[in-house]
Amino acid sequence: PASRLKYFFDYLDSPEAAIAQDAFAEFAVAEYKDLQAIASKLPAATVTKWLKDPNTSPSRFGLYGSMLGHCGNAKEHAAFLREMLQDPKKRFSSGIDGMLAGYVMLAPKEGWKYICDILQDSKQEFLARYAALRAIRFFWDYRPDVIPPDQVVDAMKLLLDQGDIADLPIDDLRRWKRWELMDTIIGLYGKETHKVPIVKRSIIRFALDAPKDNTKAAAFIKERRAEDPERVGEIEQLLELERTPIKTEPKK
Repeated sequence: PASRLKYFFDYLDSPEAAIAQDAFAEFAVAEYKDLQAIASKLPAATVTKWLKDPNTSPSRFGLYGSMLGHCGNAKEHAAFLREMLQDPKKRFSSGIDGMLAGYVMLAPKEGWKYICDILQDSKQEFLARYAALRAIRFFWDYRPDVIPPDQVVDAMKLLLDQGDIADLPIDDLRRWKRWELMDTIIGLYGKETHKVPIVKRSIIRFALDAPKDNTKAAAFIKERRAEDPERVGEIEQLLELERTPIKTEPKK
């Protein structure tokens, strides 16, 4: 797969739109480990040229930013990605997460601070904070060697007090089994800013998914059952479906 991706790289800027799109589609469905295997060997000058090109589709910025994070150098290309992200003339509709990840890979300390500044600023547009969230998920899933998991959790916690996005970090923290945050998360339930149904559901899900011996979670769920047993039952059913592995038919 990595060798194929290296081949397709040369066609990402093909003058024939169908060929260029097919090459991009191969990267879009590729596993990260295969991209990582060849990314450090890609020509940084070519990737930078594509990012500078006003004709480059915004849908490609994420891929190209991530590529540059692997093959660029800290001094030149970290500054270039930051300038792109801060350019007031640019209004990115997609790809911010890939550029943020690329920036962090090139300059971990400065890049991570930049992401955390976005996350903790509730005045930032939702899409900017969501892109930063997606970027920190990347480091949890694929690059703990760059940003340690506990540091990723600390960054995720910056979003918990923001009612318009809190459901997303709560669900991530639940999947990551960060039960030490039980007090913090169930404490959000009564906040005026967190009364949106989707946020309240995510808090209940967090408590329901905790280990059975978690007394604080059990007490919280007991209160919620007394208030609305039907809602809690529905959430339990959805969690059970999530835990049930999907059965596939054996190949003939």
